[in-house]
Parts: sequence; C-alpha cells; structure tokens
Amino acid sequence: MKRLFLSSKLMWSAPLQDMAQVVQDNQLAGIEVWAQHFFYHQYDKAAYREYASKFQIETFVHSCSWDLNLASLNEEIRQASVQEFVASLRLAKELGAAEVTVHPGHMTMPFHRSWFLLKTGTLAWYSSLLPCGLI
Repeated sequence: MKRLFLSSKLMWSAPLQDMAQVVQDNQLAGIEVWAQHFFYHQYDKAAYREYASKFQIETFVHSCSWDLNLASLNEEIRQASVQEFVASLRLAKELGAAEVTVHPGHMTMPFHRSWFLLKTGTLAWYSSLLPCGLI
C-alpha cells in the first residue's frame, strides 16, 4: 500500500490545524513540511507537534531551497545557503521529522565543484548531529 503525504506548500495560506485535518480526513501518512513555508508563516512548533501527535502524522521536512545555491559563484550566497539549510535541519529536529530533503543547487561553473562538495560536506556534518536522515 502506498503511503501518501501532504506537501504543506499546497496549503500555503492554511493554518496548521487545517493541514492536520486534511491529512486525517484523507487518511494520508503525514506532512512534508516545507521549511520556507513554516518560517514564512511563523507557525508554532509546539502546536505542530501537538497536531502531529493527536492525528498520528508522520513528518518529513523539505529544507529551504528557494533562492539558495551551495555552489554559487557568490560566497555570500553559499554561506546564506548553508545557514538556511542548517535552520531547516534544526526545524526538522524540533518537529520530530524522520527525514529532510535537500536540494543542493547547481554549479555555476564546472570548476566550482570543490565549493559544492565543501558545502555539501558541511550539511552532512550538521545532519549527523540530528536524529533524522538527510536525503
């Protein structure tokens, strides 16, 4: 049997309670929480954990990815990307997420591969400190 999840960004303007209700009403396995969505709306983490427990919602987190690029030519973009990914990992830990999805971006130029690998390694190190998997 397939396990289906609701992507939180599909309910961009909805409160957490409505998302949890949709998961329950449609017998979905859980929610893929988009970190950018969660941060933008300043959702309450304790309230999310309460709904997740009440409705038995499994949680995955989709890390921030909009406007980010670990292999950017611009060092400040690379640094900001790491900061946003780390914030996403922290959110995953606080929500009790099983996994975190990361889109590492793209290499501006092929010779920037070392920057990409360095920043990806940084993410792997941060994720090793948390109880959730990085995919």
